[in-house]
Amino acid sequence: MNKRLPQIILLLFFLALCVHLYAIVAQMPTIRIISKCLLLPLLIIYLTVSAPNTTAIKKMALLALFFSWLGDVVLLSEGNYFVLGMLAFTMAHVRNGKILVRLQAFQLTGATWIGLGLALGTISLVYYFLQTSLETFLIPVVVYMVFISTVWVLSFNLTNHPKYKAAAINFFIPGMFLFVLSDGILAFNKFLLHQPERWDIWVMLTYALAQWLLTEGYISVVNVTREESTP
Repeated sequence: MNKRLPQIILLLFFLALCVHLYAIVAQMPTIRIISKCLLLPLLIIYLTVSAPNTTAIKKMALLALFFSWLGDVVLLSEGNYFVLGMLAFTMAHVRNGKILVRLQAFQLTGATWIGLGLALGTISLVYYFLQTSLETFLIPVVVYMVFISTVWVLSFNLTNHPKYKAAAINFFIPGMFLFVLSDGILAFNKFLLHQPERWDIWVMLTYALAQWLLTEGYISVVNVTREESTP
């Protein structure tokens, strides 16, 4: 395999992201849709070529990216598909959570307590400011926030594993932070601010960077596993 292929795919991902962000600013809906639909498939290809060996972790990571892509597509559809989009992303976070628990069993350490504090603070903040605006979406949004915050806690928990600590600090913790931030901006904008022309670019920038960081984390742990199994 061409050793430069992963870098080429990653470059295409960031190019698609730049095009997408420009399409948001320039109000080009067709380019915006096409570029958004390309982001996750490019990360799927990037993961595939960067971690060529097949493992259970890699399979779950590919499923997580696929469900995220499905959520992207559903949210592009006309009509009120917000809950279906959240369901698809919840399935992605379930896979992410399974990956992190498989790598490191849950332990109540200092790092994990930090994650728990941040997660509870985030859920409380969203509930406090949006409870009156969410109306029928209150329960689905809170449940979704519990799922995504749990994965964020598990990313802190991964620092308890000496071989995966670097991946947790460099990729999973900041990746999940950006994911939470992106979804938080999206929720506040959709239910409270109602200013998509101002906030959509920040939603997509933080979201795309989150998915990239998580993908780098997948690649890191899959390749560490491969090194451990090599005699």
